Amino acid sequence: MSGTRQGALKRIENQRRIHGEDYFKQRMSNAGKRSGGNFASEKIGKDGLTGRQRAAINGKKGGSVTPTNFRNDPERAKKLSQEYWRNKKEASNEDPEISS
Repeated sequence: MSGTRQGALKRIENQRRIHGEDYFKQRMSNAGKRSGGNFASEKIGKDGLTGRQRAAINGKKGGSVTPTNFRNDPERAKKLSQEYWRNKKEASNEDPEISS
């Protein structure tokens, strides 16, 4: 019954029986309070930035070092492209072993 409505209702009933009637109220009251430094936060963190500013900086860092971003390093792109085609050509020239 897991993943069905009946299973979910049984789980809720069991949680209330074990932990008390206000279990979900207590549990959900802390849901938004614990995370204060996520990217959607408007609070200014220890680094002096809001969450949105921090996300922009980290996104720029991540996007600049990905192997598919060759705009920043055209020489590297050319080298990787040559290696790729060389390896592909060598792989196609090799005769596969035929097992009998």
